[in-house]
Amino acid sequence: MLPAFDDIAADYELLEEADERYRLLIDLGRKLEPMPGALKTEATRVRGCSASVWVYPTAENGRLHFLADSDAHITKGIVALIVALVQ
Repeated sequence: MLPAFDDIAADYELLEEADERYRLLIDLGRKLEPMPGALKTEATRVRGCSASVWVYPTAENGRLHFLADSDAHITKGIVALIVALVQ
């Protein structure tokens, strides 16, 4: 489960080295809810990204929920960051 965006931002601020910040993004990407392979289609692919990114919106308890994935670790972390922000 993804931490709250404010918690992610606080952790990011504490890190001084670029490598540490990249590791934080990679770890964040690992916390994304798994996206079933059947949902990784052309219809859910984000166009214009150099890495493959898929996003699938659902409704859960009257709220918008996103399943997302990427084939690149850093990009997946950035996607997780965006999901944490908007979800």
